[in-house]
Amino acid sequence: MAKQIKVGVVGCGYWGPNLIRNFRSLPDCNLKMMCDVSEHRLAHLKSLYPEVEGETDYHHMLNGVGLDAVNRCIPPLVQSTPMPNQLRAQKVSPDSGCVLT
Repeated sequence: MAKQIKVGVVGCGYWGPNLIRNFRSLPDCNLKMMCDVSEHRLAHLKSLYPEVEGETDYHHMLNGVGLDAVNRCIPPLVQSTPMPNQLRAQKVSPDSGCVLT
């Protein structure tokens, strides 16, 4: 079996839970972390997926947990404005909303 890709999902609102469920079902994927500004949403998803870490700090998620990829599932208005730290690190894939770390 190939090495599992360590993935994180940013945004646990509308589409995020669907992506979380789908990433968890992929055999070559290890969903390691989910991130949202709402601690209430994180608590709900942690009750469904207790093995997945929850985080409210997006920058910690990008830089501190050894992920291979991060999927940004956030509103289009926010997504269309890349964060400066991502641009400096060249970690933004603007077409897919996926950040490669």
